[in-house]
Amino acid sequence: MLSEKAFKAPKNKFRVIGVDTFDMDDSDWIEGDFKTKKEALDYAKERGGTMLKMHVYDDCGNHIGEGGSF
Repeated sequence: MLSEKAFKAPKNKFRVIGVDTFDMDDSDWIEGDFKTKKEALDYAKERGGTMLKMHVYDDCGNHIGEGGSF
């Protein structure tokens, strides 16, 4: 499980965190960092799926969007 620090993107970037909700341990990982909010949100919506959530965070650690479904 990722620490809270992992949810904060590098300065002026946006971070996508993947979560496998089918996994009994709700495995999560850093999927990637993106230069723009649009790139991160588009990626999350494209890569997320059933039982695979993609969450987008800004450089302050705020949750700003997601893709996929539980």
